[in-house]
Amino acid sequence: MSVRKIKSIIAIMLSLMLISSCAQRRVQLERNAALPSTGDAWSVFVYMCGGNVDTDIVSDTLYEMMRVPYTENVNFIVQTGGKSDWGIDGIYPDYLQRFVMQKGSMFLASQTAGADMCASDTLADFLNWGISSYPAKNYALILWGQGNGTGRGMGYDEINGKSPLETEDIYYALSLTSKNFELVGFDASCMGNIETAAAIAPYAKYMLASEGIMSPSGFDYQRMAQYLIDNPSASGRELGVDTCNAYIEKAKKDGMGNIAMSAVYDLSKMSELTQAFDGMAGMMAFSLDRLDYASNLMRKLEYVERLGGETYYEGFSDMADLTNLAETVQDDMGATADELLRVLKEAVVHNVTGITHPYAGGMGVYFPVSKSDGAIITDSILNYCKSFTSHQYLEFVRKLAINQTTELGPGEEDYNNSDAYWAYNELKDGTDVQSSYGGAAVSADIYGDMSVVRDVDILMYATDKDGRRYELGRCYDMEGEVPDTHYQREMPGKCISLNGHNLMAERVQRGYTADVYSAPVYLNDEIAELRILAQKDELTHKITGCKLIGVWTGMTNINSVDGRDMKRLRMFDKITPVYHTAETYEPVEGKSFRIGILSPKVGEAPIMGGVSCRFEVFDIYGKCRQGEILGN
Repeated sequence: MSVRKIKSIIAIMLSLMLISSCAQRRVQLERNAALPSTGDAWSVFVYMCGGNVDTDIVSDTLYEMMRVPYTENVNFIVQTGGKSDWGIDGIYPDYLQRFVMQKGSMFLASQTAGADMCASDTLADFLNWGISSYPAKNYALILWGQGNGTGRGMGYDEINGKSPLETEDIYYALSLTSKNFELVGFDASCMGNIETAAAIAPYAKYMLASEGIMSPSGFDYQRMAQYLIDNPSASGRELGVDTCNAYIEKAKKDGMGNIAMSAVYDLSKMSELTQAFDGMAGMMAFSLDRLDYASNLMRKLEYVERLGGETYYEGFSDMADLTNLAETVQDDMGATADELLRVLKEAVVHNVTGITHPYAGGMGVYFPVSKSDGAIITDSILNYCKSFTSHQYLEFVRKLAINQTTELGPGEEDYNNSDAYWAYNELKDGTDVQSSYGGAAVSADIYGDMSVVRDVDILMYATDKDGRRYELGRCYDMEGEVPDTHYQREMPGKCISLNGHNLMAERVQRGYTADVYSAPVYLNDEIAELRILAQKDELTHKITGCKLIGVWTGMTNINSVDGRDMKRLRMFDKITPVYHTAETYEPVEGKSFRIGILSPKVGEAPIMGGVSCRFEVFDIYGKCRQGEILGN
């Protein structure tokens, strides 16, 4: 028998197995008898807002819950909504449907008219119905969907609404329920933050979430349900820790272990934690009142661990790691930072993180500073003003948001008129960049008061055969470091590339031994973003090796990158690099190529075409001053 015939037979057998399996996993109108009780009763409510999530992911999640032989004391109740196609017969987009999960099928317990899944009332109705219909000793809630952090909320209802489920919506919904929860979990990106934890603390004992990007397949629901069956007397903390560990194991099996991060919070510590945070935030806000203090602080904040999306193509999550933030400013904030770090260790009771976030402590915080151009993202600030946990930190954010809309109220200070900003305005126009190209080296001398300078880098260009110059990202390994006035290095000859094809890679996370870069491409004619881990020498900052983390698709400049959009490059995938022209900043497409039989290779490769560069000087408020273009 030929190899082709054998493959055909195997494919037919697998298809029949899949059809048989799916036939058993259908919606039922009668509930199956459960196995005998194993102890204390648990009701776990899973609120699935499926909008803008791949159909295979939502259906696989539900199938996973159907693999468990449920007992009388463990109920998994799911509400579906906000998505046009769930990939399972019997789940209809025009309705809100509530299912009780059982071995091999889902029992349809309730069906009502469609409503906005990102509305607080919809969530509250589901929880109150579930508590009344399936009373238990212990309750857990899992909020499932896309996540975008404090300033942008989570979930997307593609049918009934366009706004996300914001932190204040979750708070309000929980306040309307009659019971508190042992555990509230977020199977969504960037929701593990101090603002969200503080909001739900009055209504739950523990919280499970990721401060960064989630792996696409999310929590291991089969293991979660089985854990409760085997351990019905478990606490919310124990359930959270086991679910956290299971998620990390699952992400590694899916090849997403590099990005996976998750943590469990003791919400009884949130009052003490928010007080400590407010103390450090007050010192940070005060530091922005004087130009010399502001310069020192803003330079250090360049190294804070950023989370989620960080470019125009990815979108912006505006989140940072709270532990790393406190450690970064610890020398300047003194005892206030020490106290925050002490309480953080007590509040974050379990934390697991991948290699892309080596300094992360498990809990994020709103941090609205774009690393791409220094801009403050206005819309997320306005959302944060509705859900902030610290008045002092809100003042700090508003002091960062110079020239942005922050809806000043009566009697509030206009920071455009602060002493620090007046001093900055008097000095910033005196900053000048004089650059030169001699032999094989490029150099720049910066004239003016260096107290207004935050960072210096080199923007690289390649010139094609038609004389068109386009960007290749930035390089940072040079002689000189702020506040030095002289900078020098060889004319760049290499840039980050995929299979030898140059990319426009932008640094989105800055570390001492490794950086993370993001590069826009078209993946099979759909806009996407490659995430790349670049190891570097701690002293010279030269890149020593690169690794492809993954590729995200379906992104816009409104919604930030979400792990549920993540894919791995596969054989025959078509890749088209995206660049910006030097003159007009318009996006242009490079030469397309396909991924071969070998694994994609990412690393530095020679720049194709003529090479040129220019020095860029960023000031402490994010404004950029560029030198002249040097080279071909």
